[in-house]
Amino acid sequence: MAKKYEESANHEEEPEKELSKVDLREVKLCGADLCKADLSKVDLSEANLCMADLSEADLSKTSLREADLGRANLYRANLRGADLCGADLREADLNNAKLNKANLCGADLCRADLCYADLSMADLRGADLSKANMSDADLREANMQGAIMHHTNLSNANLSNANLREADMPHADLNGAILYHADLRNTNLCEANMPHTDLRWVSLFEACLAGTGVIQITVHPWTMTLTSTHVNVGCMRLRHEDVEERLDTVLADLERHEAWFEQYLALYHVAREVLKMQQEAADE
Repeated sequence: MAKKYEESANHEEEPEKELSKVDLREVKLCGADLCKADLSKVDLSEANLCMADLSEADLSKTSLREADLGRANLYRANLRGADLCGADLREADLNNAKLNKANLCGADLCRADLCYADLSMADLRGADLSKANMSDADLREANMQGAIMHHTNLSNANLSNANLREADMPHADLNGAILYHADLRNTNLCEANMPHTDLRWVSLFEACLAGTGVIQITVHPWTMTLTSTHVNVGCMRLRHEDVEERLDTVLADLERHEAWFEQYLALYHVAREVLKMQQEAADE
């Protein structure tokens, strides 16, 4: 009797084990309730999941290429390693979602909610994130080359070591964001909000900084980047009021070279005057 029960239990588990092999391409599940569903490794390419409830669902390593997830509820969903290339995620709720190492290349995330989402090491090349809310998101080592981020909220987001080369970010909110070692070469940051941004070791070569209140000065081999509130030199980030007292400490990394110290200090004061002029012009 025990043997028959065991066989019956094993038989019931089989469909769940085989779910990853089910072909659900182009399936129509608009508005479906899939809360906490296990859809890991399922092929949902080109599926219609608009307005579906996928909150806390397991979609890890799932193929959602070119799927319609517009206005879908993906709150706290597990999308680790998922393929969302070309997917429509406009106005989707991805708050607290796990998207690390996910492929979002060319995806449409306009007005999506990505607050506190984990996008570390995600591929966001060419993705449209215009007006998306990405405050407090984890974007460490994310590849965002060529991404479109018009008016995107990235306040307090962690973009350490992220690739933002050639990204289009006019009017983006980067207040309090961490851009430590980020690559912003040829990036359009026109009118971006960056007063408390951490810009240590950031590369801004040929980036458009018009209207940002950010000035970058290079004195080989070091770079000084100034915002309206902070100065970033090497690995140090200081408030302006602390510079006079601590710049000598910063330049200890330069082996206390007296000529470099004097050059940095002179350039710092010039840059501060330029910042003041910019702020006064903006107030007018």
